[in-house]
Amino acid sequence: MAPGRQQPVYGLHPAELFHYSHKYRVVICTICHYAIPRPGIAWHLKELHHFLNPCDRRPYLDFVAKLDLCEPDQVARPSGTGNDFPVPELPVYDGLQCGLKGCSYLCTSEKRLKNHWATAHPALGVCQQDLNSHRVPVQTFFRGNKLSYFSGPLETTTSSLHPKPALNPMPFLKPALSSKKAYPFHTTPSSSASLYGKVVTVLDATPSLAGESTNLHHETVPSCDTDTLSLLQHYQASTSKTIDPGTHTPNDNSLWGEVIFQIAHEHKFLLHGILALTCLHLAYLNPVPRTRNKYLIKASEHQGKAMPLFRKALAKPNDNNCHAILVFCCLLIPYTFASEQQDELFLTSKQHGNEADIVPTWLYFIRNGCIMLSEYWDLVEDGPCESLAKCWDAAFETGTPQQTAYLNSLHGIMAAASSEHAWSEQVCAAYLVAAKELATAFACSRSDLENYTTWDALRVWPTRMSMDFTKLLHDLHPAALILLAHYAILLEPIEVKWYFEGRATKLLKTISQKLDPYWHFALPHM
Repeated sequence: MAPGRQQPVYGLHPAELFHYSHKYRVVICTICHYAIPRPGIAWHLKELHHFLNPCDRRPYLDFVAKLDLCEPDQVARPSGTGNDFPVPELPVYDGLQCGLKGCSYLCTSEKRLKNHWATAHPALGVCQQDLNSHRVPVQTFFRGNKLSYFSGPLETTTSSLHPKPALNPMPFLKPALSSKKAYPFHTTPSSSASLYGKVVTVLDATPSLAGESTNLHHETVPSCDTDTLSLLQHYQASTSKTIDPGTHTPNDNSLWGEVIFQIAHEHKFLLHGILALTCLHLAYLNPVPRTRNKYLIKASEHQGKAMPLFRKALAKPNDNNCHAILVFCCLLIPYTFASEQQDELFLTSKQHGNEADIVPTWLYFIRNGCIMLSEYWDLVEDGPCESLAKCWDAAFETGTPQQTAYLNSLHGIMAAASSEHAWSEQVCAAYLVAAKELATAFACSRSDLENYTTWDALRVWPTRMSMDFTKLLHDLHPAALILLAHYAILLEPIEVKWYFEGRATKLLKTISQKLDPYWHFALPHM
């Protein structure tokens, strides 16, 4: 068993791992205690319960395939009367209900409640501090963008309530409940967030790593040899300056060079990740084959050490490691491109199977690998990596004339097809959804060209692609290849980055070679 992985639950029968509720037509994981939509079952098995072999996942997938499941937004809520609340298989949380008459808004965070007051009741003219709220027990079937609380009378003792699960602002992440002990009703678990406050002491480029960590709750990074210290010097002096900072800080080198540099010394997986990327940077700067190969080998060694530790951290996120997890997810992007590990079509892998198999590593972790951070997102946004977190959570600009123009042109491509090359109804539906998201990406990219970063190029369209469209892309369908070719235009500005050099041009060339010549009229010109 690989280091950092939990023991798979192979001993459980499918009906023991997945409880099927006939009343609500949902399947609930009996270990994680929340419902899982049908498309997310394979990912849940692979990443949370570590069924790495597709054959091991098959009995569970076959079991769920036979069930009559409701779509998440169509699941009936308990009425709140009688004996239907609480739902036995779901945890009960300490919740808040808006106190304004006629409003049934529920949440588990005072911050979310204040945001609700500001957006849903702005015309009342009442200070938010004077608005009332009620403490109520709440439950939710799903997590992430499907999270929806419901409430009802509770006769159990208050000590049976669980700590709150925070709403995930990143719609492409699907949160999961980490195992924590229950806390009394109306009580918030203690936090060591202050240890990651705004003020971060910068470490010297050649620190002594043999001593204890500055925080006893952090892991202690072992001492480094001369070669490793040399790599760290290069990272802080050079490599860190090549990585885009977060939103609204286009020229801020302190995030990667100072703040993240210190965080890495408290989390071994991030330290190895930084060393791996630094080795790739040195390989890029030293094209002589012997020297280049030496650094490529070192990069692979450090990344090999980082990944199992990263997976272990993902399995048990906490107040201390949540910042490092976010950073490592972002670090995977330049590493994957620089090491040329991604498929030539950029947004798919060469494997076959479900989402857990065909989505490339960097996109997989950005979309799903950070699921555990949902519970800590408020802390991450208020922490030392605030700007990096907010670049993934920035609002999308919609309804602009530019977006409408882009969308009309993309619709025109589909309409121009002859009957001989017409697409199926299912393909057209996936194309239209993806085209709408791509038009949004174009509009967003043109709204602030001066501060356009790697994260901007990657966050809008790839992270919002549907699984249906991803499969079309994996199968090299013309509908998917055409939109990917147009997306290459958005990648052109970041070709100046050493880890993305020439990628957009190469991507468009590859698509041109794979696409049926009939559809070449639809390709953009860069």
